[in-house]
Amino acid sequence: MTWTPCDPNVAVVRPDTSCAFAQNAFYEYWVSGAATRLQVYSPALGASLSTRCVKGSSTVTCRTGDGGRVRFTLAALDAYSSDQANAYASTHDTGSGASSAAGASEESSGSAATDADDDAWPPIAQRIPNFDEGTGEVVQCEDGLYSQSGGRPGACSGHGGVGG
Repeated sequence: MTWTPCDPNVAVVRPDTSCAFAQNAFYEYWVSGAATRLQVYSPALGASLSTRCVKGSSTVTCRTGDGGRVRFTLAALDAYSSDQANAYASTHDTGSGASSAAGASEESSGSAATDADDDAWPPIAQRIPNFDEGTGEVVQCEDGLYSQSGGRPGACSGHGGVGG
């Protein structure tokens, strides 16, 4: 998986995940107080997307139901201020009412997701086999699967190591 930087702190994976969406995800995550479920506005789609975020040891990775991925650093979140958030919101298209954490339906590629799609994060099918035995942070492995052993020796062993 190749991350494409939008700026020094924010990156995306898919070419159709815009940097404007990624920066809105950063903003919404900060404004929400680090909520794991967000509604993030995509200026490219003109719609808010249900977005799930997982905090790792040095980054937060957010994902939409259609596979869009965004990553940003914890250091950038820690350094962000109310003045910066207010300036961002006044100069960027964050959508109307986008800063609400929680499970509204996803509107991506013309299809709506149901709440049943959001039951587990990370999705069970994307977890390593012994995910529930982990005692660390949730991290994404190089092979795209998730482990709950972040920050522990051997995290993602057999899965290419912890994703970078």
